[in-house]
Amino acid sequence: MKRKWLEKSLAVACALVLTAAVMSKPVFTQAEAAEASAETAALAESYVVFGDSSGEMPQLEVTDNRTTVPYYVGQTEYGECTLIDGTPYVNVTAFLSALGVEGTACDSGDSLTLTGEALSLTAEAGAIYFTCNGRYLYVESGVQSIDGGICLPVEALVKCTGASVAWDRVEWRITVEEGELTPLTSGTAYYSETDVYWLSRVIYAEAGGESLAAQAAVGSVIMNRVADESFPDTVYEVIFAKNQFDVVINGMVYMTPNDTAIIVAKLALEGCDLACGATYFTREGDDVDDGVIGEEGYDCVTQVGDIRFLVPA
Repeated sequence: MKRKWLEKSLAVACALVLTAAVMSKPVFTQAEAAEASAETAALAESYVVFGDSSGEMPQLEVTDNRTTVPYYVGQTEYGECTLIDGTPYVNVTAFLSALGVEGTACDSGDSLTLTGEALSLTAEAGAIYFTCNGRYLYVESGVQSIDGGICLPVEALVKCTGASVAWDRVEWRITVEEGELTPLTSGTAYYSETDVYWLSRVIYAEAGGESLAAQAAVGSVIMNRVADESFPDTVYEVIFAKNQFDVVINGMVYMTPNDTAIIVAKLALEGCDLACGATYFTREGDDVDDGVIGEEGYDCVTQVGDIRFLVPA
């Protein structure tokens, strides 16, 4: 009798525990669960980590007329970035100083020269590129002069220093993680002399009289072909493929290029693509009618100066 009473008591106790557990568990409707999942996903996307010279800085969709965003090194706020077309620009000397990069800087507001043991940098306001350790790096919105100092995108300086940076789009701030930096590999070690030699020559022969942007776009076509499985794998092979470039056929490719063509070649080798992925180009007024050349169809993806840049339709 006593045993039956004990068994009954345990059964009642277990039932009460299970009931309490069920009652304490939050219950969501299907709609509420979906909303919670969406909020979690949005929060995950709001905190973006990039760096190590490989990540790309995401652009902000500015909806509240915000023009600046603060940046931190560790937990310390060091200054503000100016947003230009959704891209955060920062004063170069102040940013590098906050990271502990040592060097002698001369910033006139129109141009900047910074020389250090691990990092050397030059930039000129209004230019579409700057140099770091002998490398030529493209800047889409150009080098800026803000409040009397030269400013570059945070993304560009991340590439130069190897810093690890996070953009918190909930708190609206950029945070540079403290730690050892890895300065950008030098141009001497990075660029292939053969690639620079031939790429600069075909750029000079094809577009030597055009703007720097047009020359860069021609260089981009060569690099886009190297990356395309439909074309050869090297700069030299692309340029000297049979019947591809008139300047090879007529021998103009052997002319000595000027300094601009050499710079443009290095921009192309860095991945600057002003041709918007095009693998062909032609001049305005050539045998082109509504994007059609000869018997093959092409779509014009962009035009720089008098040069149209095309992809197969």
